[in-house]
Amino acid sequence: MLPGMMEMQRRTLHLCGWAYPHDHDEGEQNRMAEMVESLSNTGTIGAEDPDQVIVVEDPEVALQRQYNRREFLTYTWGAATTLMLGAAGVASFQFLYPRFRAGEFGGAFSVDEYVVTKLGKLPEVADPPFGVVDGKFWFVQTEEGAYKAIYMVCTHLGCLYKWEPANWRFECPCHGSKFTHDGFYIEGPAPRSLDYFDVTEENGTPLAVETGKKTLGDPSSESPARRIIT
Repeated sequence: MLPGMMEMQRRTLHLCGWAYPHDHDEGEQNRMAEMVESLSNTGTIGAEDPDQVIVVEDPEVALQRQYNRREFLTYTWGAATTLMLGAAGVASFQFLYPRFRAGEFGGAFSVDEYVVTKLGKLPEVADPPFGVVDGKFWFVQTEEGAYKAIYMVCTHLGCLYKWEPANWRFECPCHGSKFTHDGFYIEGPAPRSLDYFDVTEENGTPLAVETGKKTLGDPSSESPARRIIT
């Protein structure tokens, strides 16, 4: 066998992961020479150039590369799925979350449009509460000079209480709960003072009543107007 062919066999068998049989008998060497020739005939080894060797990739390396590609595709698919689900969740939340227009209960009510225009002015401390039915609130100026939008629903069982000008207070016709002009608990079964909505102001001037932002009244036991019955 030619020395060049022997060297090519050694290089080829080494790259394929086989040890060349230096100490093996001639029959073993001939068998491996036939294997090299078979690889050459199939195009694995260039037949025209005896020194040309095409590297046969290690199966473990090929498998690792395949796993890396699968991992990359898995992570990419997972990230894309997460983004799509997140976008769908945000869209669903925006669709289901109630959005109220101005002048609609749950939205903002302009004080100028719904109070000043109809009453002719902002209410003062000595004025009775001004009711805005669409917004479900009584608009008043408190003894401290602040403006307050009192929710029209009684804190006892949800009845609609009324303003009684003769007694200068709110009274619930259902169970007898009573509240001051500013919405503080006086007496009755109500567990707290009247609830109220946020009023946005600018330089002390009320601009809007936010009927979507309600604050619960203080417990009846903490009301400064509470009547102690002995």
